[in-house]
Amino acid sequence: MLGPDHRLAAEDIDATLPSLTASAAGERANRMIIEAYFGSAFHWIAFKSEQLYSKHKNNHSKLVSFLRDVGEPGIGDRWRVLEEIRNGSWYGHRHITEDVTQAEAIWQEIHTWASN
Repeated sequence: MLGPDHRLAAEDIDATLPSLTASAAGERANRMIIEAYFGSAFHWIAFKSEQLYSKHKNNHSKLVSFLRDVGEPGIGDRWRVLEEIRNGSWYGHRHITEDVTQAEAIWQEIHTWASN
């Protein structure tokens, strides 16, 4: 996927977030909300990495190492925490409201970084 396509993917996911967060499913939607923040953040990171460094990762495997290698350890640390939240939600039983709040805050930090 090319850099601009990552931006479009992020924007597509971002467009669904209001519906997800206002879902009639309530807390049962938390797992999907966290997954959306995770997916969007990944695409924003890929987009901005391509802009800044003319390279990016097309998957999230070893993304923290990639970000540290290109000089973005702060974003790498934020991604690591978001990935932990996502893994606890998707593969485990953690998808409580506090996790959603933290995932949203990290997604917002990454989105702001990618938009500057």
